[in-house]
Amino acid sequence: MAEEQERTRQLQVIAQEKIKKDVEMVKKQLHHERNLKRDAFQRVEELQTEVVMRLSRFAGLFVCLLAGLVEQVQAPVFKPTVPS
Repeated sequence: MAEEQERTRQLQVIAQEKIKKDVEMVKKQLHHERNLKRDAFQRVEELQTEVVMRLSRFAGLFVCLLAGLVEQVQAPVFKPTVPS
């Protein structure tokens, strides 16, 4: 009877140690995945900022181009002379 109780106690200790190892492994995995997720969100934010900056520059260039075209259209090619 005492041997059986000792064996049961040893099995419980082994099971608890395995549970502790499993919990520690899961914590490490979660920490790693959290870091990956944080890095991914940071990269997305950087790329969004870059897109906004490029679109802003493109819009500015487009406005300048349109302004130049409007000036060309509004500028008379020849000046009509009015007979006096």
